[in-house]
Amino acid sequence: MKFIKKTNNFMISQDDSVIEALAKIDENKHGIVFTYDESQSINGACTDGDIRRYLIENKNADIYKLPIKNVSTKSFSYGLRSEPKSAIAEKLTKRVKVLPILTSNMKVVKIAVSEDPVINIGAVNIGRDYPAFIIA
Repeated sequence: MKFIKKTNNFMISQDDSVIEALAKIDENKHGIVFTYDESQSINGACTDGDIRRYLIENKNADIYKLPIKNVSTKSFSYGLRSEPKSAIAEKLTKRVKVLPILTSNMKVVKIAVSEDPVINIGAVNIGRDYPAFIIA
């Protein structure tokens, strides 16, 4: 698990458009954004998959005008700043790879993300920070 303190690429106003949310998702490379209300409190989460499923069901949706709050879910996982690291790490699963860490007032402090696993093959490590060579 690692923490990201610069949260701008994960945050979007609930009134911003779906296309703006997709741009943020593309920037953060983690497939998710968190929506906030006028008081800057986090009130939802939206993944690229949520957007894809919405667009399949609503073929005439205008992603340039449709507010992301119409697509985001209000039920999402999060950690509290007051929780120990171990409790936050337990909330990160195969399904939940990105977790906002919030104050008791639902304000974002940082983002916790699962780190890519490293695969060990003998003495060789394969992962994001290790080069891999493929011989075919």
